[in-house]
Amino acid sequence: MMGLASTLSSEKQVQLDIMIQLGFRTLQMSRRINRSRCCVKNYFRDPMTHGSEKYTGRPRILNYRDERSVGLLARAVHHHGKKKFQTVAELKDAVTEEWDKI
Repeated sequence: MMGLASTLSSEKQVQLDIMIQLGFRTLQMSRRINRSRCCVKNYFRDPMTHGSEKYTGRPRILNYRDERSVGLLARAVHHHGKKKFQTVAELKDAVTEEWDKI
């Protein structure tokens, strides 16, 4: 697993800002501050969020509050009489009845 790269120091960020204003190319900037072109491009793309943590991973479908209410609903339906539902319609009716209570 790869680690995160170190962020640019504030001095190098200022140098890059000046070089960007002067119209330097990415390769020239990377050679002057001894960093990769990719690092310079990433800073150039969005200097305001450089160095901040980026969200990675799959977005959640349900937030914590929704997960909790689904759990409460499932428990309530389970305790609804502790009977097995014969049809999907019976299950839907029980879910609707318990959902209205929540």
